[in-house]
Amino acid sequence: MSNLRPNDDPELRKLLDSIGLHENVVPESDPESTARAQAMLGRILEQPRGRGQGRRFVRPDLRLRVGGRRTVLGLLAAGVACAVIAIALVVVEPGAGPRPAAAETPPMLTFSGVDGDHLPGAGAPARALLENLAGRAEGQPPAADLPVQRVVLDAWWSSTDPADRDRGPATVLVPRHVEVYQLPDGTRRSIERRGRPLDADGRATDQPGSWSAVPSTTDETFTNDLGADYPGTLPESVPALRKLLAPPYGCGGVAGGCLLGAVNDLFTGYVVAPSVTARLWRLLATEPTITTLGTTKDRLGRDAVVLVADATDPTQRTLVLIDPDTGRYLGSESILVKPNKDLGFKPPAVVAFTALASADRVEQGEVPDSRTTTRY
Repeated sequence: MSNLRPNDDPELRKLLDSIGLHENVVPESDPESTARAQAMLGRILEQPRGRGQGRRFVRPDLRLRVGGRRTVLGLLAAGVACAVIAIALVVVEPGAGPRPAAAETPPMLTFSGVDGDHLPGAGAPARALLENLAGRAEGQPPAADLPVQRVVLDAWWSSTDPADRDRGPATVLVPRHVEVYQLPDGTRRSIERRGRPLDADGRATDQPGSWSAVPSTTDETFTNDLGADYPGTLPESVPALRKLLAPPYGCGGVAGGCLLGAVNDLFTGYVVAPSVTARLWRLLATEPTITTLGTTKDRLGRDAVVLVADATDPTQRTLVLIDPDTGRYLGSESILVKPNKDLGFKPPAVVAFTALASADRVEQGEVPDSRTTTRY
């Protein structure tokens, strides 16, 4: 929950209350230290595998019962390693009892704005909420005036090999710890550390695939054609910004998904200034297909408000998580909601999430030795 203060607009106050943004609730701090991370992993290891209890994810033909105990994926990189634990899911079909799910992925988040046990196809209108978040973002201090942007991500992304004559597509989930450096000379460096893949049953796997050839750590530098200050070059006006990030010729009918995808790309690659963040939230406020599911705890245990829209891929939905107190971007989730012949998972399933662990500016001397990187 958040520390939102009373608002002079009673309609906004009613909306914020309805989705769980109450006053005088202190958010839990972000668990950054190694000791906190070790404790987090310990809690996950205590979680029994098996059928979950609690809230369900519902589409017209799908219902998902997930673990009621909110857990956090441990991506512990005390230097280099990532640790991942999968939690069992259970699918419930209308009129039928529970049966084991076809795939175990990270458990669905739970949302304060959801009525009863059902997650609707769309949430509550998000315009007033986003305008409020824009004001909060605008009031945040800018990053230090240092030359290098550093973005740190903890993520779980799917990797898929296409179907062939003998079998369907093969998909695994790969935990990743990513450090992105935007350098003032216009180059971008990405250092990525990967954990052991998980198969469709949520088990660590040695199943061969294209992912087998990828080393556990990669370090790559390439030219960023958009430039290190790309977010600062975005149009000032909301209509011009919309045209750039969700052009009508490419986003017809899925403007909300295009906008959320563009937001994710910006925040996972750059340190975005508070003024630009505010402008982005005001842009999202103009798109009616972007709605809110209320509040949740993200994968790092932080309080968040949740935006949702149909993704540009019609089989998926995109969630964006924002800090309710500061208006800062926290991360995203991708949920498979319809069958996809190109994926080795069956819906409903979380097929990816990205948590923005930190975004700051640092001195050039804090960038790892460039002799370790591969340049393109």
